[in-house]
Amino acid sequence: MEAFQSFHVGRKLGDELSTPFDKSKNHPAALTTKRFGVGVKDLLKACILREYLLMKRNSFVYIFKVSQVNTYFMLFQFVLAMNCLIYLN
Repeated sequence: MEAFQSFHVGRKLGDELSTPFDKSKNHPAALTTKRFGVGVKDLLKACILREYLLMKRNSFVYIFKVSQVNTYFMLFQFVLAMNCLIYLN
C-alpha cells in the first residue's frame, strides 16, 4: 500500500479523492437521485420477461421434467392403488 501511495499514480489518485465532489458543476440529470434508476414495477417486468425468455429457450427441458414428474406421480398412484387392493383383500 505504501509503495502504491509513493508512486505518482497513487499520489494523483489520492489527491483526486481527497477533494470533495462539486455537484454544482454537473448536469442535474447526470446523477440519479433514487436508489435505483428504474421503478420496482419495471424491474419486476424485466425479471419476468427474462425468466420467460429462458423458459422458451429451454422448453424441451421443462416439458421433459413435467412429463417425468407426471409419470412418477401416475406410477405412485398405481402402486398405491395396488397396495390398497391387496390390503383390502
